[in-house]
Parts: sequence; C-alpha cells; structure tokens
Amino acid sequence: MRLARADVERMMEGPEIRRCASFLAEAPLHVIMFGGTSATFLHGIGWDRKVIDQMAAVSSGIPCSTTSSAVLNALKALNATSISVVTPYLDVITARAK
Repeated sequence: MRLARADVERMMEGPEIRRCASFLAEAPLHVIMFGGTSATFLHGIGWDRKVIDQMAAVSSGIPCSTTSSAVLNALKALNATSISVVTPYLDVITARAK
C-alpha cells in the first residue's frame, strides 16, 4: 500500500507521535527513537527537528531522536565527506534525502 505525501504529512502532524512517545516515556528507557526515516526527511532537517520536538515535549526528559538525525550525527562524528545513499523509496522521496 502506498501512502500519498499528504497522508504522511497528516500522520506526522497528528497526535500519534506525541501519544506513542508519552506511552514509551512510561518505560525505563535511555532514548526514544522515531524510525520512519523517509517521513522525517520529507521536508528537510526542520521537519525532522519538529518530530523530535513533538516527542521531547512528552518524553519526561528521556532524550529523543530520529533515524535521520542519528545518521547525520554519526556521519559528522566520522568526518564522512563522500557519502552514497541507497534507499527502497521512489526517486522523488530519495531526492529529499540529499
């Protein structure tokens, strides 16, 4: 089943992210991670930051991140300068990861 971009945007702006993060915050976790990579880079790093902020608002102080931010942080830590990206996504989605 393919989701339209508008469907993904509605999902990302709806209450589900906050609801799930607050549920996870009840567990003794070290971090809460959002694993929907393409959904977090749909509109660039600002969109990713918005997802993290939504989770952090209800995480009871547990650090929050996304796979997109985690990958960027790892590449910076490795001082990676030549990077290839392979995805299972349509070209229009993969292009947004650049």
